[in-house]
Amino acid sequence: MLSTLHIKNIGIIDDLSINFEEGFNVLTGETGAGKHICVQGLADRLLFDTVPTQLKYLQIYQIDVSSLLTSVDANSIEKVLNELLVEAFHAKNIVLFFNNAGQLFGSDQIIDVSNFLQPIISAGRVRMIFSFADSQWQYLKTNKPAISAV
Repeated sequence: MLSTLHIKNIGIIDDLSINFEEGFNVLTGETGAGKHICVQGLADRLLFDTVPTQLKYLQIYQIDVSSLLTSVDANSIEKVLNELLVEAFHAKNIVLFFNNAGQLFGSDQIIDVSNFLQPIISAGRVRMIFSFADSQWQYLKTNKPAISAV
């Protein structure tokens, strides 16, 4: 299990350590704060550095939620997400990075798949990283406490 990620001199980040705990780990910050750079730092480390054996073959798949929502019919979004999650579960070495994830949880009032995702997040069987704008994370904590408390 990945417990800490240390990033130094990548993009706008001079020096940063991120501690991961069991449960629902998210990256929050406004646009340009460096959430994507943190995940890119992890991906670079997996490709170019020596990492512990249990992380050696991990692959990070980025799902840009904004692009996903514009290219998939709203009635099909759960089906598409399910296909991604099943593939990641069976592969065992895939980490799904949901960039702009707040849009999946109703923060923009377009779509809300929180009831679909909540049991999957709670089970912890699929490796996922979610990035949220601060306002989207506050919305989730206020309006979807069952998910934010996982």
